[in-house]
Amino acid sequence: SQNVELEKNVTERTSELTLMNESLAETLEDLKSAQQQLIQSEKLASLGQLTAGIAHELNNPINFVTSSTQSLKRDFRDLREVIESVASLQPISDNISIELDVIFNRMKELDIVFTLKEIDELLAGVEDGAERTAEIVSGLRIFSRMDGNQSSDANINELLTSTLIILRSNLKDEADVVTEFSENLPDINCQPGKLNQVFMNIITNAAQATMETKLSRSEREVRVRTRLVNDDGKQYIQVDITDNGSGMSEQKQSQIFNPFYTTKGVGQGTGLGLSIVKGILDDHNATIEITSEIGKGTTFLLSFPL
Repeated sequence: SQNVELEKNVTERTSELTLMNESLAETLEDLKSAQQQLIQSEKLASLGQLTAGIAHELNNPINFVTSSTQSLKRDFRDLREVIESVASLQPISDNISIELDVIFNRMKELDIVFTLKEIDELLAGVEDGAERTAEIVSGLRIFSRMDGNQSSDANINELLTSTLIILRSNLKDEADVVTEFSENLPDINCQPGKLNQVFMNIITNAAQATMETKLSRSEREVRVRTRLVNDDGKQYIQVDITDNGSGMSEQKQSQIFNPFYTTKGVGQGTGLGLSIVKGILDDHNATIEITSEIGKGTTFLLSFPL
């Protein structure tokens, strides 16, 4: 009788634990989903803030191409006039010399030598504008990727470059960004879109930190470096982001990765940026170290295991 009662109790308890386990698993999935939505919302909010800068970056080459098109139309119209005049010549005509003189005089009036030089310069400018536009669109495409939990091989230097392209216009009034990228870095398996978000948050914060100093615009600087490190038989790719900004106290350093912690004014920051950075890096088994000194600046050192 006792064995039957015990078996009944065990069965009931097992059933309760099974239901509880299923409930916890469902809650965990909900939390993971909420985390993904939070990360994506923060990323989209950041992109929203960058929209004006990106539009400006695109407008510059597009406007140059548009204005160059008008000049090229004018130059080709002059060239067409000369070419058509030459094409209409009759080699056996008795007036060939007179007709050639007319054409040569017209070429001088149109300054064809200058026109040909201008066409070369305009075409070079159009090509440069097209390349810059393609560069910006490519950077935006890479940066905006919604990877979710999907991983792929990516190059850290390329991810940093695409992030800096997107940030270029927004940072131009804040600080100079100097890059020192090690060549031939191996690809790493990662979630590229999320790493772009990591780099954007840290670089943006670094540039803003330089504005809290008395340094002039020409003195404010953010330096981004990459390198391959061998340590005790293990390889890492390290990203070093250093600014000459205001620096941080030890108390602030101990709290900056806490959700909703921010030193910015009301409405100027969510306090989620660096918390999300830490979460993304944890998902990549990467580490982040901070070295900072008040009035001197801050260094964020990110290490990605290979």
